[in-house]
Amino acid sequence: MADRIKNGFEKVVTSRVTLWILIAILVAIIIVPIYWLIITAMSPLELRGKFPLPMYLVYYSLHNFEFVFVEGLLDHLTNSVIVALGTAVFCTTIGSLAAYSFAKVSFPFKYVFLFLPLLSRMVPDVGIVVPVTTIFLRANLGDTYFGLVLAHSLLALPIVIWIMTGLFQEVPNDLLDAARTDGCTRFQAFYRIALPLVTPGLSTSLIFCFLISWDELLYAIHLMSTKLTVPAYLDHYITYPQYPYVMAVSVFLLIPAFIFTFVFQRYIRAGMMAGAVKG
Repeated sequence: MADRIKNGFEKVVTSRVTLWILIAILVAIIIVPIYWLIITAMSPLELRGKFPLPMYLVYYSLHNFEFVFVEGLLDHLTNSVIVALGTAVFCTTIGSLAAYSFAKVSFPFKYVFLFLPLLSRMVPDVGIVVPVTTIFLRANLGDTYFGLVLAHSLLALPIVIWIMTGLFQEVPNDLLDAARTDGCTRFQAFYRIALPLVTPGLSTSLIFCFLISWDELLYAIHLMSTKLTVPAYLDHYITYPQYPYVMAVSVFLLIPAFIFTFVFQRYIRAGMMAGAVKG
C-alpha cells in the first residue's frame, strides 16, 4: 500500500515538474526575443555593429529612439493609427451588417456567400498583392489612406464576418420578433436589440482588425509611396548596421499589442467565448 502511494506521488510530482519545464520553455521562447529586441533598441553607440550583443547592458542609451523620431517616425505612426482605426471601424461596421444578414436573414445560396470570404483568406497574400495593387492604382487609390484601408479590409473583413455571424446566431429570434411587433424596422432591431447583445464580440473584432492593419506590410509597401505606415517605414532600415533602429521602431509596433492584450483581454476572452457553446 505504501509503495503504491509512493509511486503515485512520484508520478504526480514528475508530471507537474515536466509541465512546469514545458511552460518555462514556452515562456522563454516568447520572452527572449522581446528582451533581445529591447536591449538592442537601447544599446549604446559603442556597441553598434557588434554581434551578438551581451545578454545585459551595463548602461543604456535612448539615441536610437531619438534618431528614428528625428527621421520622421511620428508621421509614420500617425499614418499607421489613421489606417488601422479606419480599417477597424470600416470592417466592424460592414462585417456586422453582413454577419447579421447571414445569421438572421434567409436568402438563396446564403452559405455559399458565407464561405466566399473564408475562401479568399486561403489564397496567400503574396499571390494577390500585385493584381490588387494594379486595380487600386488604376482606380487612383494609390498612396491614399482610403485605398490602404480597403486593401487591409480584404484581410480583416472575413474574420469579422465569421466572428460576428456566430454571435448573432445566439441572439434569440423572439427578441427580434418582439421588436418588429413593437414597430421596429429590421435595421432598428439590428442596432437597438441585436448589436448591444454582441458587444464583447464587437470589441474583439475591432481589436483584431486594428492589429491586422497595424502589422500589415505587403499592401503598405506596394500602395503607399509618401504616406508610409510604420511597417513600411521599417523597410528602409533592414540592413545589418541599422538593426538598432529597426528594433527601436519595432518597440513602438509592440505597444498596441501589449495594450490590447493586457487592458482589453477581458473583452477579447468574452468575445471569443461568446457563441462558442450552443444550448
